[in-house]
Amino acid sequence: MGQNPKYISLFSGIGGLEPSSGAPVVFCELDRVSREVLARAYPQTRLHDDIKTLKGDGADFVLGGWPCQDLSTAGLMAGLSGVKSGLFYELCRIVRESGAHTAIMENVPGLFISRGGEDFLDVLKALDEQGLKHIAWRTLNSTELGLPQYRERIFIVASRDKNRALAVHARKPRPDLADVQCDCPDVLGFYWTGGARSLCIRKNAIPALKVGAPSEKGGTSPIAVFYGTTVRKLTPEEAIQLQGFDRKLVEGIGYGDVLRMAGDAVSRPVGAFVVDSVFEVSNEQAIELRPSEVGKVPEHGYWHSGRMCLIRHNRTFKHRHIWKFLDSDAKRQLSPQAAAGLCCRIIRAEADVPSALFEVLHERSKTRTPLLGTKVNSFDILHNELDANGYLKRLKSKRPHVQSEFFGTLD
Repeated sequence: MGQNPKYISLFSGIGGLEPSSGAPVVFCELDRVSREVLARAYPQTRLHDDIKTLKGDGADFVLGGWPCQDLSTAGLMAGLSGVKSGLFYELCRIVRESGAHTAIMENVPGLFISRGGEDFLDVLKALDEQGLKHIAWRTLNSTELGLPQYRERIFIVASRDKNRALAVHARKPRPDLADVQCDCPDVLGFYWTGGARSLCIRKNAIPALKVGAPSEKGGTSPIAVFYGTTVRKLTPEEAIQLQGFDRKLVEGIGYGDVLRMAGDAVSRPVGAFVVDSVFEVSNEQAIELRPSEVGKVPEHGYWHSGRMCLIRHNRTFKHRHIWKFLDSDAKRQLSPQAAAGLCCRIIRAEADVPSALFEVLHERSKTRTPLLGTKVNSFDILHNELDANGYLKRLKSKRPHVQSEFFGTLD
């Protein structure tokens, strides 16, 4: 393989599933603003806007994270029959037309369970039909490659060459412990909105970035961070950096657009690790293949001629401290209305949260402001749930489902 293999990038977003160096033959991305970012990063590369009209120019590799909306557990789970996730078959067409010997793909873990695992099997069979007989996959979390973001994704490599497919199982680089350890304040990252079941609290990291809810600014981060007495939303610049991109790439682009693109992107260090491993494979992979349980898709595996094998990995989740990604000058606190709503969610869900976080939110909610067109008055709900001292009325002597030792001392 030459130093600059020819590859096509599909469903490109703002990037992330590319090698450490080298540009594709073409980027194909529907979103206009994402194409603007790609043009900044790769000014010499051709851009195309619709995969349905893209022709498969000659290439060695086809790369792409096809739309996950119909596969995500947060969506309708329509699977590959869905309008968006069904575009996987357009990726197969591009593989066929381009004559590529290898495809590298990314998607959400919901692919494993979509239609009881049938959609994943359909993916394997469709790739096999394109002549890519060797298919390997690996589940990676962005924390495994150093980013303080718990973002789990499946990476699939289908190839005519067994060794190239198995290269997705290459050994990860060892984390730099000096970079992991940090004399920094403890930070909690969590979802401040987006469901009543869990806040997905992470210490010195954040849960997975996702597309935020619409607002008057075009979008808002569903993730907040808490440190000291500050509770605030993640800024767009922080979100883009937590995906491994330079914030300069999105200068001058709207608040909501940046958050949306960050939520859609492939984490840059993870994507580069996978693609570099597959592009640069040279030796036979010393990997133990074990029979998979009947009817169960392993999170790391290999498939050939209808036989599915399990591959074991020792997963390490050592990542950089999130404080290194945060703007210490960002002062805009969560609004009193949002703080009151979050307190109500914690109470209703009986969520375990650090007492320090709940107390800061409760104090913040007391600085009441006029409601902004909401259908639910969280202030009144919270007032009815708590007494003057912030204790849950129906329990009298206990704070609402908070654990003071949940993460130890945060001050």
